[in-house]
Amino acid sequence: LHYILSSKKELNQLPPNGFIVKTVVTSDMSRVIADSFGVETYETLTGFKFICNMEKNVQEKEGKSFLFGYEESIGYLTGDFVRDKDAVISAMLIAEMAAYHLKNGLNLLQVLEDLYKKYGYYEEYQHSIYLEGAEGEKKIAEIMKAFRKKLPEVKDIEMVRIEDYEIGKSYDLKLKKTSPLALARSNVLKIIFSDGSWYVLRPSGTEPKIKLYLSFHATTEEEAQQKVHLVKSTILQKINSIIKLK
Repeated sequence: LHYILSSKKELNQLPPNGFIVKTVVTSDMSRVIADSFGVETYETLTGFKFICNMEKNVQEKEGKSFLFGYEESIGYLTGDFVRDKDAVISAMLIAEMAAYHLKNGLNLLQVLEDLYKKYGYYEEYQHSIYLEGAEGEKKIAEIMKAFRKKLPEVKDIEMVRIEDYEIGKSYDLKLKKTSPLALARSNVLKIIFSDGSWYVLRPSGTEPKIKLYLSFHATTEEEAQQKVHLVKSTILQKINSIIKLK
């Protein structure tokens, strides 16, 4: 994303009304990068059908210019001539990006490290728990119900907002205020912390499992990893107590 936006800016081709699309379980590093270029970020549910629908609707209804869409499961799209994840264009862009930075004596890992230093370190983690059969489906429902009823407290990290896409509402824990979520109803629960980091719980739509996503950022890689470990351990402890895993 940074390569696309910086290249367009360098060539005076960055539109004043550009936007990108990401899912609610995808890293917010893209949002921070987009903000630095004056590009707006739209969020949608997991799946490229939602990304492409959002891209189409925003272009047609708001007249804005689509620049990039992606989700955490390695799916990317640039341009509006293919409305699905596009591995061909993605591979081409990676090769072009690698060649561009090689001229400046940098490989892609070095470029990524420079971006972390500029925008902060983002640590992502995904964990799946398989629970098969009718009993597994019941346990997944119990987990979601238990988290909606009472969230586990995480030491030294303050929760500030709960987004429950099943009922279409966002609740601000500080203001004690509820507001609507614009996206379609889905069994997804997102918890946001005071530093903008978050975790998400959702049952898979295609496999007998419940998925946990975590996205935490900090000024150093070590600090970001420590946050992920702390929150992951707290959440899995609660889940294991519900499904009685040893």
